[in-house]
Amino acid sequence: MKFNSFIESLRQKSDSQFTDYKLSTDVISIDQISHPINNDRRELFYKYAEVKEVIQKFNNIVIGEIANFTEKKSVTHFEYKKGNKKNFLEDQRNILFIAEKIRRNFKRVIIFSIGGSNLGPSLMNDIFNKNDLEIIFITGSDPDEYSSIQIQEDDALVISSKSFGTLETLSSYKEVCGNNFYHNTFAITANKSKALGFGIHEENIVSFDSSTGGRFSIWSPINLVLCLLKGEKGYKDFLKGGKEMDIVLDLKSRLEEAIATRQSFEDQAKKKMSKAKKAGAKFGVSPGTTEQILRACAEVSLPLLPGAATPSEVMSLLSKGYSVQKFFPAESNGGVKALKSILGPIPGVSFCPTGGVTPTNAIDYLSLTNVPCVGGSWVAPENKIKAADWRAITERARSTQAFRKPSAG
Repeated sequence: MKFNSFIESLRQKSDSQFTDYKLSTDVISIDQISHPINNDRRELFYKYAEVKEVIQKFNNIVIGEIANFTEKKSVTHFEYKKGNKKNFLEDQRNILFIAEKIRRNFKRVIIFSIGGSNLGPSLMNDIFNKNDLEIIFITGSDPDEYSSIQIQEDDALVISSKSFGTLETLSSYKEVCGNNFYHNTFAITANKSKALGFGIHEENIVSFDSSTGGRFSIWSPINLVLCLLKGEKGYKDFLKGGKEMDIVLDLKSRLEEAIATRQSFEDQAKKKMSKAKKAGAKFGVSPGTTEQILRACAEVSLPLLPGAATPSEVMSLLSKGYSVQKFFPAESNGGVKALKSILGPIPGVSFCPTGGVTPTNAIDYLSLTNVPCVGGSWVAPENKIKAADWRAITERARSTQAFRKPSAG
C-alpha cells in the first residue's frame, strides 16, 4: 500500500473511530492500549536520558563532533539541510543537473539500491509520484524483482550506493543491464573512484559526503527521486523544511531545559514539604499533581491532598491510593454539576473543591455526598494577611460553621 493511500484512509475515518491508544481503518489496525506512555514511563525516559547523556551526545552529532567511533567520523547529513558549506551546495547543484538531464532524455527510470539508499527515495515516490514518471526500484534481494524487466534505450539506469560496493545492488544491475548500457547509467555515491572503475561515465556521477549516514541519506543527493518529481523548488523546500524542523525541535536546549526544570522542581518541592512539616503542617495541598510532588511528600512522610481537574487525573490518583482529592479550579471545571457527574462512575473518591467557592455557593457543594469539605480564599484574604488582622480572619473562620453539611435527615 502506498503512503498516500494510507493517509487518505485515515482521513475518511470519523473521530469516533479513534481513541488515545487505538485506531483502525480498512487497511491497518494499530492498538497500543497495552503500551500507554504514562507519567511513570516519561520519568524513566528522563532519568535514562540524564544518565546516558543522550542530550549531549545528540548535540555532539549536530555540531559535527565524531559520532561514529568505529570509522572515527562525524555525521554530516545536517549540513545538507543547513546549506552553508560549498561542497554540500555543489552536491545539491549536481543532483539537480542530473535530474533535469534525466527528465529531458528518458521516459523511465530504474533505480538499483538497497537499505538507506532505497527507503527514503521509495517513500518520496509513494508520496509525490502522480503517474508523472515511471520509476522502478530494484533492491537485488530477490531475482523475481527484475526477471521480467527489459531495458530500453530510453531508460535511465541509476545506481545509488554510498560505498559502491553493495553486492546486491551491483549484481542486480549486471543481471539486468549487462555491459551494454553504461551510457544510460548514472551513479549516486560517496565513492566516485569505484563508480569510475565499474564503468560509469564521469559526467554521470554525483558524489555526496561519506559521513552522511545511510538512514539519513534522504537529505543528500540520494534523494534523486524528489528532484525528478518536484524539481529544484520541491527539493529545496524539502531541505528547508528539514532545517526548520531541527530549529523548532532544538532537542538539546529543550530536553536539557526539561530535565533541569524537573530536577529543580523536585528539589524545591522536597524543601518546601520538609519546611512545611517542620513548621507544624499536618498535611500538604496542591492545585495539581506531579510525580515530583508525590515523591517529595512521600519522602518527608507528609500526607497530601492532591489536586485533580479531570476524571483521568482523578482515576490516576485513585490508582496511587489517594481517595481524598482537591478539585481545582472547581467553578471553571463545572462546579457542582461536574462533581455530581463524577460521583456515579467514580464513587470511591471524596473531594475538597476550591477555586471559585464562595460563602454563597459553598452550601451547594457541601450538599453532595462526595464533598466532605470546601476551601475558599475568603477565609483569609490577602489584604487581611498583609495587615496581620488575625482577629478578622478568626471571625471569618468561625462564620464558616454555618456551612456545616446538611444532616441526612
